[in-house]
Amino acid sequence: MEIDVHNLPSLPASALKKLEMGRKDGRGFANLITAPIKIPANLKGNINPELTILLTGVVPANAIIHSSIYVKRGLHEGFDWKEYQYTSWTGQAENVRRYLEEVAISKKHHVRINICKGVSNKHIDRIKKIMEECNVTNYEIIQP
Repeated sequence: MEIDVHNLPSLPASALKKLEMGRKDGRGFANLITAPIKIPANLKGNINPELTILLTGVVPANAIIHSSIYVKRGLHEGFDWKEYQYTSWTGQAENVRRYLEEVAISKKHHVRINICKGVSNKHIDRIKKIMEECNVTNYEIIQP
């Protein structure tokens, strides 16, 4: 069935099993597959199950983006916010939950939370609650 961007089907994300995208006759297309699919056992996913979060506690004075929470793919020991990509506690476009939910897809996920000096327990409790909401069970909190 052909649809346009103004006439999209109401489809919960959980129903989507596969997305195929491409071009045909000069037009872009996307096939939304809702039927169950079998993933070959030898196929490895491309989602890195490791993530590092940096809590600065306050927005750094010379930060371009007004944020006190940053993310970086993989496990890192750094406490310098410039080495990380900004995210936010809440928001539609950038939200730390998006990264955590992606990581938690893998049973082998691991999240490291680097907490800068001076971060309040309020921020630490907040990130722990978000971990629980996102089903992240394997995480460690590191303080300098």
